[in-house]
Amino acid sequence: MESVLPVSVDWSAGPSVKNVSAIVHSLLGTDYEINSEENLNTVKLSGMPVYDVLSQIFKFKSSQSRFFWKRFGYPYASKLQTANYPLEAQTKLLVFIFARLAGILGPDAKPNTPTMLTADGSTCEGSWAIPTGKKPVAGEPNRQVRCAIQPIDPRNNGFLRGTQVLEYLMSTNGGLGLIVVKDNMLTWLRKLEQFVFQNDENPDSDYVPNGTGFYLGLALLPSGLIALKPYYQCPAAGTEGTLKTPLYVTNKDFSPLAPLAASLHPSLVDQFQVMLDYFGSLEDRLKPLFHLLSVDIAAPEKNRLKIYFQTRVGLSFNDVKRNFTLGGRLDTPQMHENLKLMEMLWNDLFPQSPSWSGKDVTHRSKADNDHLQDHEQLPVSCFVWYYEFSANAPSLTPKVYFPAGHLVANDMEVCKVVEKFYNHPAVNITGPPDGEHTAGWVAREIQHAYTHRRLEDRPGITTWVTFGHKHTGFEMMAYFSSEQWAEEHGSHESDAV
Repeated sequence: MESVLPVSVDWSAGPSVKNVSAIVHSLLGTDYEINSEENLNTVKLSGMPVYDVLSQIFKFKSSQSRFFWKRFGYPYASKLQTANYPLEAQTKLLVFIFARLAGILGPDAKPNTPTMLTADGSTCEGSWAIPTGKKPVAGEPNRQVRCAIQPIDPRNNGFLRGTQVLEYLMSTNGGLGLIVVKDNMLTWLRKLEQFVFQNDENPDSDYVPNGTGFYLGLALLPSGLIALKPYYQCPAAGTEGTLKTPLYVTNKDFSPLAPLAASLHPSLVDQFQVMLDYFGSLEDRLKPLFHLLSVDIAAPEKNRLKIYFQTRVGLSFNDVKRNFTLGGRLDTPQMHENLKLMEMLWNDLFPQSPSWSGKDVTHRSKADNDHLQDHEQLPVSCFVWYYEFSANAPSLTPKVYFPAGHLVANDMEVCKVVEKFYNHPAVNITGPPDGEHTAGWVAREIQHAYTHRRLEDRPGITTWVTFGHKHTGFEMMAYFSSEQWAEEHGSHESDAV
């Protein structure tokens, strides 16, 4: 591959076959074969010019590439356009999705052993982070677009090993020049991998050790660059023939993680002990269950260790508040302000279990959740959390994931709750002035991205609604599934671009 990066492209007239093709060749090489202007694919125009031009010039050499370009690429094209990313950044990121991610999203037929990344078995989950504390400005990016995938070999549905996936994507060829990694950015990653895989007898395999999982988060930046966030899942407790690890999914004793925290940075030791002290104070039935681990690809002084866990009982607001503050151990003015916002969000999401009632959330019936897959390692009804540990931070910070796809009547209701939260004077976020910004703007943005069915029909496109505490603010986010196996998509023929 002979890349011609960098390239100067004129976008003043918008996307065209000429300028989009120039970006494709700058990333994939001058010898990468695409359709000429005289031999373009016939496409149904989507209203997303970059996506439409790429759909015209890409050569789809398999049903798998066509499948994921429509069911994964389309929603992300919509999100990048909604986020007001520059046209060149949109083009580069969509080329990366087509040429590097689509091929590791698994087969285009639903396998017998689907991913646990999403409750419906989709191999990608999306999100975006809308900044708080400022209004969006016309003509400027208004949020950060993110996604998480489980890398899967489409030939055999084998779950791909993180080490090999990361080494490829961090290479010049694999990352297409969009993923910038310096040596000191891998220090925490290597220590985490050594911790999880210290007993792995086949480290050169292309696939994850039996019982483990690897997931990859990608932050798609307005610059056109990409930041990586790897996640490692240990085997479930009590399972036979799996990798021996220091702790297992659903373990209640988190102390085996202490050596890892200490090895990453000395300042994490005290933060970690606060967590252990809190967990040790809980009665056994309320103790959190270990889930997975994550670090960033970043320099140590800017990195984060995230310890994910589940709570399957104690699902009232009082329980959430206790876990969020570690039983009152996190007690700052910012925390008090964030608790007010989280309570407001809770009461709108779960009106049948108001914050003052002490009631657990109301679960939907099994019939209502037939489109979801329930795992012993991750039941659809549990709350998921992480505690974030950063170098030299004053304390750890918590984030809770509410399973909106299981607990809320349909996606439209979730969108209404999210918009109501954004519109509250204490939050004061509105849709972008050059995009959707009047009543219903959140639902319209989501419906633009996921067109296979109406949001009112049922839940499932919105998977989680989250709330996180920051030392200088908060973060509320929604997560989305493309429901790639949903009947509403129709047959493969309906994926024709």
